Amino acid sequence: MLSKDVIKGVASKAELKQDVVEKVMKAYAEFVGENVMNDNVPLYGLGKFEVKELNAGKGRNPKTGEEINLSVRRFPSFKISKTFIANTKEVL
Repeated sequence: MLSKDVIKGVASKAELKQDVVEKVMKAYAEFVGENVMNDNVPLYGLGKFEVKELNAGKGRNPKTGEEINLSVRRFPSFKISKTFIANTKEVL
């Protein structure tokens, strides 16, 4: 499925124009990108964007084999809601 298919489907379901839905979806994606590293951002009915953290540790440079220290790393992830999982299991 392509983005334009999602926009078309949402516009049809919500009885809105496709250009309005596209603007809203782009604005939401921009909002998530700006805020996800500071706070959890919900996507209602589907789940939430959140930050996961990997602890500091030891690593190895694959080229030289030299051991290196890895700092704490934070990265965005998406956690699917239990409600969405339950609803999709009913459909499948």
